[in-house]
Amino acid sequence: MHRSGTKYAGTFRASAAQLSNVGLLSDCMAALIAAIDMTALGTHIYDVPKTLKRMGHAVDHDEGGLTAVVVLSTSHAAIHTWPEIEGARFDVDSCRVFDPAVVDSVLALRLGATDIRGTDVSFVFGQDSAPMLGVRVETTE
Repeated sequence: MHRSGTKYAGTFRASAAQLSNVGLLSDCMAALIAAIDMTALGTHIYDVPKTLKRMGHAVDHDEGGLTAVVVLSTSHAAIHTWPEIEGARFDVDSCRVFDPAVVDSVLALRLGATDIRGTDVSFVFGQDSAPMLGVRVETTE
């Protein structure tokens, strides 16, 4: 079997002030990428309501907060925030293995994240190269 990198995703809580601060989110993403030893190809951070208004679009009730996406040389990392409910969603996906506990530590340290509920949903590839999500398979030769 071969583990093809790590995909770690989940949710967390933080204050509305932290979840609506573009600078803080930018610093958090940079610290996260450095902590898991990845290479960023580009970073995009949007204040979703401001961006939609600037584009001439109406802002729907579920289009609040910030969205940060870092394109990695090995995939991506993203955080989506909802300050109005003091919640956020994250996912870090890479074909390189990393420690999900490091992600939790950076979120707690940089954004004051609490109640972090992450799940490692990495794929494992068996003999036939078919991906198996979270499945432990024993093979015999």
